[in-house]
Amino acid sequence: MSTIPDDHKGIGRRLRAAREKAGYETGAAATKAHKWNPSTYRSHENGNRPPPRDDIRAYAKAFNVSPSWLTYGEGDSARPEGMDVLRPDFAITLRIPLDMTPAEAEKLVALIRALPGLLS
Repeated sequence: MSTIPDDHKGIGRRLRAAREKAGYETGAAATKAHKWNPSTYRSHENGNRPPPRDDIRAYAKAFNVSPSWLTYGEGDSARPEGMDVLRPDFAITLRIPLDMTPAEAEKLVALIRALPGLLS
């Protein structure tokens, strides 16, 4: 589990914004809903500790934002349309990076939609 190299405070600010946009008034409400460790989440949102990649992916999915935006502030905060159409086994087999930019993700989804049998 590697740690994200970034400004911890920047990730924390984006994490808080994503949580609030997703409708969770507090970090405690989000941790309860997603069964995350409250202390760990709080340290990530406060910018005291950088979250590992697995946590970034979980937060991005739960708050419907892109991992690259959450990590680096790049692109639009919204997850690219169609990212959830891939079968999980296909994504794992190809090792598709979940922190790709929204533009890269949209190109990938368009390519995959053109291939029969790969969509769920």
